[in-house]
Amino acid sequence: MFGEYAAYVDGKVVALICDNTVFVKLTPGGLDFAGRIGQGPPYPGARPHLKISKTRLKDADWLARLLTITSHELPEPRPRKSRSSR
Repeated sequence: MFGEYAAYVDGKVVALICDNTVFVKLTPGGLDFAGRIGQGPPYPGARPHLKISKTRLKDADWLARLLTITSHELPEPRPRKSRSSR
């Protein structure tokens, strides 16, 4: 795993917090909503994510809307196998 923190919305991982930076998964709607915003991988080998600036983090309404849009566009998580069936 990546060793830092994950943010969930409706049971889906929508963002990662790594090295004191918030990275939101890329979706078409998230990109449209966020506008011009930096991108980068949250950890080596990861796909690019939206890199949220400290200024944007202070706007709770904006961030909540971005995370909601992102969650709606991500697929449902796969059901986990129970430990007894492993």
